[in-house]
Amino acid sequence: CTIRFNVATRVEWLGPERIESIDAQLQDFGNGGAVALAQCNFTMITGCEFAGNEATSTGGALTVVDSDSVSITTCFFGHNRAFDYGGALSVASSSIEIIDSELVANTAYNHSGGGL
Repeated sequence: CTIRFNVATRVEWLGPERIESIDAQLQDFGNGGAVALAQCNFTMITGCEFAGNEATSTGGALTVVDSDSVSITTCFFGHNRAFDYGGALSVASSSIEIIDSELVANTAYNHSGGGL
């Protein structure tokens, strides 16, 4: 799955899913600039690159809300921006694990959590 240069669309996965090889760039949304996961359980995000995404609220690249067993493996999050929390990732009421992934030069402008 490749997500690039979208301006007015939002990608959401509901339910158990496997997300692989996402190259998400230049998104702009309220929460989760590239991807917003809500009530997703047993979700795997593998081998993805999230770069240059922006959210006007939380989670410059990815927002995870009310989800269990979300696994992020061998992913890169770089130069993403959020105006509130979580420059790269925002996680609320969820359990996630991040394995062998990089968070580089992400920014949260108004609050904390440049990376997460």
